Amino acid sequence: RTAVRDRLVLVDPLRAVRRLRSRLLWSIDRGSHPRSADELLAAVGRDFTIEHEERFAIHHAYLLCVARPR
Repeated sequence: RTAVRDRLVLVDPLRAVRRLRSRLLWSIDRGSHPRSADELLAAVGRDFTIEHEERFAIHHAYLLCVARPR
């Protein structure tokens, strides 16, 4: 069961091996567990209907995902 009533908004950094700055930041992040966009979308999609997804980059590549519970 989910604890989300209306919408889930997820913003998570992605594993991006081609981005030097991102690799450096992940190397010093003690709790780092970078995932690909496909892995994150599959995990969210198990319990939610994905309404919108967007990718952007600042220092890391990020996934923005908006979803509703099923």
